[in-house]
Amino acid sequence: MRMRTTSLVAVALLFAGYTLVNVCVTSAQTNAADSARAYKIGIVEVQAVMDGYGKRKTEVGKLEQEAEKSNKEIEALQNSFQKELDQYKQDQANLSDTDRLERQEGLDRQKFALEMEIRQREASLERKKLSVKKMLLDDIVKAVSQVGSEENYHLILEADAETRTGVLFYSTTLNMTQKVIDRVNKQK
Repeated sequence: MRMRTTSLVAVALLFAGYTLVNVCVTSAQTNAADSARAYKIGIVEVQAVMDGYGKRKTEVGKLEQEAEKSNKEIEALQNSFQKELDQYKQDQANLSDTDRLERQEGLDRQKFALEMEIRQREASLERKKLSVKKMLLDDIVKAVSQVGSEENYHLILEADAETRTGVLFYSTTLNMTQKVIDRVNKQK
């Protein structure tokens, strides 16, 4: 009987060992399969990329120069109008009713034309700003796509601490912003 009990214990231990080995092998295979199915995810702070993009600084500088030039031209037009207005005020007492009316109408037309010129220049500058912003964002998206493709990312999300983007938390290990800044600055 004692031998039979020992045999049963040995068989039980052998079965337990086999089961343990089988479970370990199955677990290892499952982990290997899980790692093969793992997704690579990245986070990009687009505003940080925009701030670090050298081309942005160049384009913004061009816009600032254009705005400064436009402002000087507008200021010259305003000064010219103001001189004519001051001259009219000096001459007003000596003008006939007809001449006074004609000068007032002329000044009104000049004022309206000046206001329209200011609006047109502001609208033109705003359109150029939007065009530059779109161009820069297109460059950034292209760089993100290139990095994502080359480094086998499955998903790249935009994150921004200042605005709501849908990403509420992310590990800094997922942040690939610097890679994108480097890539976008390499583009020509």
